[in-house]
Amino acid sequence: MDKIIRFLKGYIQIKITGQEPIRFLNLCKMRGIFLWNINCNDQKIKACMRAKDYFLLHDILRKTGTKATVMKKNGMPFYIPRLKKKCIFFLAVILVLCYLLNMSRFIWRIDCEGNQIITDENILDFLEENDIHCGTEKKEIDIEAIEFELRKKFPQITWVCLSFQETRLLVSIKENQYVTECYSKEESNGTDLVANKDGIIVSIITRKGIPCVKAGDTVQKGDILVRGSVPVYDEAGEIIKYQIYDADATVIAQTKQQYVHSIDNIYEMKIYTGREKYCQSISFHDKVFKLPSFPNTYENYDMVSQKTQCRLFKHFYLPLYRYEQYIREYVKYQKKHSEQEVKEILYNDLEKIMLSFREKGVQIIQKNVRIKENVKKTELIADFFTYERIGIARAISELEKIERQ
Repeated sequence: MDKIIRFLKGYIQIKITGQEPIRFLNLCKMRGIFLWNINCNDQKIKACMRAKDYFLLHDILRKTGTKATVMKKNGMPFYIPRLKKKCIFFLAVILVLCYLLNMSRFIWRIDCEGNQIITDENILDFLEENDIHCGTEKKEIDIEAIEFELRKKFPQITWVCLSFQETRLLVSIKENQYVTECYSKEESNGTDLVANKDGIIVSIITRKGIPCVKAGDTVQKGDILVRGSVPVYDEAGEIIKYQIYDADATVIAQTKQQYVHSIDNIYEMKIYTGREKYCQSISFHDKVFKLPSFPNTYENYDMVSQKTQCRLFKHFYLPLYRYEQYIREYVKYQKKHSEQEVKEILYNDLEKIMLSFREKGVQIIQKNVRIKENVKKTELIADFFTYERIGIARAISELEKIERQ
C-alpha cells in the first residue's frame, strides 16, 4: 500500500555528498522528512524521499555543508507530462490512420493500359460521363456495367477489365487492330459501305452485301461500294424481297493525296540568358497552397511545369499533388535559314508523313515532290499516289429501304 501511495504522490532518489552526511540524516529525522532505501558508502549517501520534501532541504544542506543531487524521479507527477506528449503523438497517429482508412474507400487515380487506337482522353471522358472520376467511392462503381458500356461505346475493344489497386482504378484494354477509322461497323438495321474519298478501285473482296463496283472503276467520295440490301428472287427470277445486312468488304483503291508544308526563311531564335527561377505549390483536395517564391519579372521566358501525385505505397495514391515550375529567361534573336537547312527540315517532315502512311497500312506507289521558294518562306508540295483501304459504314435510311423494295 505504501508503494502505491508513494507512486501516486511521486518520489525522488537523491545523492548526499559533503562534510557531515550523518548529521544531514539526523536533521531530516528531527524535521519529519522521511527517507527510505538509505545506502551509505564513502561519505556518500543515497536515499529516496517524497518529491514535495525536496524543497525543505535548503536549510539542512546549508547547516551540514552537504550537497543533494537528484539521481532519479519516479511516480505519477513525473509521468503525466511525458504521457501528455505521448498521448498527443498517438492521437495524431490514430487520426492519420483514420484519414488513410477513409481515403482508401475512394479512387484517386485512373490509368489506362493496352489502348492504342482509343486515346486515354476518350476513355477518361467516357468514365466522366458515367460519374467515374478521382474522388468517386469504389462501392458506387458497377464494374461489369462499365465494362459492358465500354465495349458498346468503342467497337475496337475486344476485351476490357476494370480493377481496383488500392486507391487506383486500372482500365486494361485489348483492341482489334483490324478495326480502323476508314472502316467501322455501326450498330444499325443495315448499312451500306460507301467511299470516304475519291479513287480508282484496285480490288474488292465482298463478305456481306452486293458489290456495286469492280476493279478499274473510278469512284467519288460518297459513292456506294457495297449495298447492304441483298435481293431474294423467286422461281421466275423476280425480286420478292430484300434481306438487310451490314455490308462488309475489303476495298483497295488507288488514291491521290497532297501534302503541303512551308517554313519561314527568317525565324526567331531563343538565346537563354542563364537566369531562371523556381517556384512550387501544393494542392490538397483541390485547394492550392502557393509556397513563397520570387515574382516573375522576365519579359521573355519559357515555363516548364511538372505535376506529381503523392502516394504512400505502390498504388495508394492520395489527393495531394505537388506542382513545380521552372522559368527560364531568354532573348529573341532573328536568324535566317540556309538553303541546306530549309531542305533538311522540309524533307525530315516529309519522311514523318510517309512513315505515318506506312503505319496506317497505306502503300505509296508514286510521289511527286516540288519546292517553291520566295523571299519570306519556302514551300514543299508533295503529291502521293497510294494504294489504301477505303470505305465507311453508312446506315440505310427507312426511305432507301422502301425504294429498294
